[in-house]
Amino acid sequence: MAIHISEEQVCDVLSPALAFAAVKQAHIDLSAGIADNVVRSRARAQRMSLHILAAASDSLRLAAAKVYSATKGGVSSQVLLFNAESGELLATIEANMLGRRRTAAASAVAAAALLDTRECRIGIIGAGYQGLGLLEAFCDQSFPAKISCVSAFSRSADKRTAFCAQAKQLGIDVNCCDSSEEAVRNCDLLVLATTSSQPVVEESWLSEVSCICAIGSNALSRKELPARAVTASKIVVVDSIEAARQEAGDLLEPIENGKLRWSQVIELGDLLRGASSRASSISTANYSLFCSQGLAVQDLYAAEAVYSQLKP
Repeated sequence: MAIHISEEQVCDVLSPALAFAAVKQAHIDLSAGIADNVVRSRARAQRMSLHILAAASDSLRLAAAKVYSATKGGVSSQVLLFNAESGELLATIEANMLGRRRTAAASAVAAAALLDTRECRIGIIGAGYQGLGLLEAFCDQSFPAKISCVSAFSRSADKRTAFCAQAKQLGIDVNCCDSSEEAVRNCDLLVLATTSSQPVVEESWLSEVSCICAIGSNALSRKELPARAVTASKIVVVDSIEAARQEAGDLLEPIENGKLRWSQVIELGDLLRGASSRASSISTANYSLFCSQGLAVQDLYAAEAVYSQLKP
């Protein structure tokens, strides 16, 4: 009989370190061809959109479907975990926290592979639910670089103040910035976690940045980076090229304008395995770009990590 796993149980079991390990393995297995991922599909009603993602893994012998609704009131998410051999439903998992932790873990895994510094200053734009999850992942011991300070900005002063107060509870030095430019200047790792349809940074601000993790553009209508910032990066990494083609709003303009080719874009799993035959350098800029849309295979491996701790 299938078990039900609550948000509270996920929060207790799925630590940032466990999520980091699960997501890293998910991308390695996806690159190796022993995991399969289906890009998100959406059904829209007048006041709600329903999102469906699916993945399977031969190595885990599991499959999963993630279904979540999005309204003005927020997101409600569930993962259905199946035995990939018998087809049996093993668990239903409340997945808002699971989604938060796996999303943060993907950026942490990418940044760990792309950064070449042992001490890191973070600039973050976006003070929502996901932003704090990202900081938790970067401040966890599983992330190889030590976080020396965080500079944070959000358009909402109230959200910005609340976010900075919460971030300080992680035991790090936090600067609550008055502008997005202030948050970007003099940081090594820039994190973008907004739902903006217009760029939230300018390319001229990025001279000190070593790595950008842009996670807010999971639809072609969303855009956090100007096209020049994308094409100026020395390397562009995505969760999945198939997903990026359908959802990476940040890449749409440079691809359409011929300033970036899909042959130059590297999948995270290929980067981790050293298996990419694609171009390794786009420009001579100092920074790398990870553009993340989020994958069902990340949910699957995170769900397995949770289920393995709680199964009967």
